[in-house]
Amino acid sequence: MGKILVYIQERFPVIPVLLFAFGYAALATGISETQPTKLLQIIVAFAGIFFFFLLRQRVVDEFKDSSHDLKNFPDRPVPRGLISKRQLVSLGAVALLLEWSFVYLLGNNSLLAYLPVFLYSLFMAKEFFVPDWLNQHFNLYLLSHEVIFILFGLFFMLVTNENLKTNSLFLALGALTAAPASVEIIRKFSPRFDKKGKAVQDTYSTVWGRNVALTVLILLSLNA
Repeated sequence: MGKILVYIQERFPVIPVLLFAFGYAALATGISETQPTKLLQIIVAFAGIFFFFLLRQRVVDEFKDSSHDLKNFPDRPVPRGLISKRQLVSLGAVALLLEWSFVYLLGNNSLLAYLPVFLYSLFMAKEFFVPDWLNQHFNLYLLSHEVIFILFGLFFMLVTNENLKTNSLFLALGALTAAPASVEIIRKFSPRFDKKGKAVQDTYSTVWGRNVALTVLILLSLNA
């Protein structure tokens, strides 16, 4: 258990992710037709879903990026042997269970509405069965993974808005997609260097250039 806690401390900073999850939930709830009596329940439920979804994705990424991390970042917890794959699977299973538990808190119809999000996350885990090709196309990789936030927005709008007009739906989806996308760019903005001191081509400022990455980040922030 101690090793899992160390892993979480290094690779999944709980406080910033919690703030992100509750901020995203508050944004989604603020542009929905949520009844005041259910406001707190919905914010907590959606924040819980998003938090444990992110934790599950963190675990999945450890398996997807194992060769990349072993080559470029051998000091990370998994490459250096701090935590085993079996422990990662257990952590991912707990995250999955809690993720769906919070989905259930939103109501029975939420279970069916969440299926597209969950199924798409499984395709992401397999990198859409074209990992080598996708890893050679940085922008397509980014876009394919940002679709999950559109599905998250649709899921939330479906379970909290029964009479949402089309124009309002597009505006809401724009905000709910731009907000997490901007956080993703912030998370992977600064260049990262391998053990030889060479910049790894897996951050936005490295691939796009700092000015382009900053411009995209500003535009997304304005849309959010």
